[in-house]
Amino acid sequence: MLASYILIDRTRKLPACVDTTGHTVIRVPLERSVIFSNVYVALVRELGMIDNVTGVCDTEYITDSIAAGLVRNGRIADCGQSMSPNVERIMTLRPDGIILSPMGPADKHGKLGVLGVPLIEAADYLEETPLGRAEWMRFYGRLYGQGAKADSLFATVQRDYDNIRKLASGARNKPTVLFDGIYSNVWNVPTSRSVTGNFIKDAGGTNPFESYEDVATATLSPEKVMYQAGNADVWMVRYFRPSTMTLAEWGKENEIYPRFKAFRNGQVYGSNTAVSGVFDDAAFHPQWILADIAVILHPELAGRIPSKHYYMRLASE
Repeated sequence: MLASYILIDRTRKLPACVDTTGHTVIRVPLERSVIFSNVYVALVRELGMIDNVTGVCDTEYITDSIAAGLVRNGRIADCGQSMSPNVERIMTLRPDGIILSPMGPADKHGKLGVLGVPLIEAADYLEETPLGRAEWMRFYGRLYGQGAKADSLFATVQRDYDNIRKLASGARNKPTVLFDGIYSNVWNVPTSRSVTGNFIKDAGGTNPFESYEDVATATLSPEKVMYQAGNADVWMVRYFRPSTMTLAEWGKENEIYPRFKAFRNGQVYGSNTAVSGVFDDAAFHPQWILADIAVILHPELAGRIPSKHYYMRLASE
């Protein structure tokens, strides 16, 4: 078990019969929280509790317009980078809870661990399915006293996701889908045990790396990916740039890219994560991402599934 928490109403005393050994006690609702990832900032804003957030990290990646505005006007403090937070600034905020990633240094979050503030490890990203990750909103909702609202929101997400999955499953063809590209000379491809891999399957597509059982991704050489997915029908690329990328620009990233069938056929779809919000929404609104992928793979569903267009076909020039 990664961590165990005891949530108790801040207006009540902790019952003497409760054994807190090995557990982190959190007084809820949180009133002065610090959040290390804007994925959770967007959810808290949706739950109507953004005023209970006093600081965030990685502000340059915030795509939620309301939260971004609050950072700009100083209502929410910029606490630096999530992997090297400004601990002194966080201390001045006097937070009653810090939501952060379990990924951290060996000394368990460094100086943060001795502040006496509950550290809430957001491990939803470890889930293997989109709905499995989205259900964590029920936990986060309870941190802010919005359990019922979070439950209702998740019920809607689950219903819509399942409806889209059923429509896509009825499609006759199952296009092969390739994701992303080469980074640091390797290609991390989605496996059957990943959120992205499940998006492909649930959208009525075929994952050329379905047989890999690595958690989240399998790390392969570009040549191996070319061998297994060179004939993929559709290529979906998530990138971070100040402007929209073209197909020609993507082709210049690596000499192997133009050799892929999807590239030659102009079937490369990009999502500029600097503005699209695709990563943020995938966490707690996977039905929106699924709809986008399903419509790309099965254009005949366009009139039956509303799409937000996170992914757009790359223009040739």
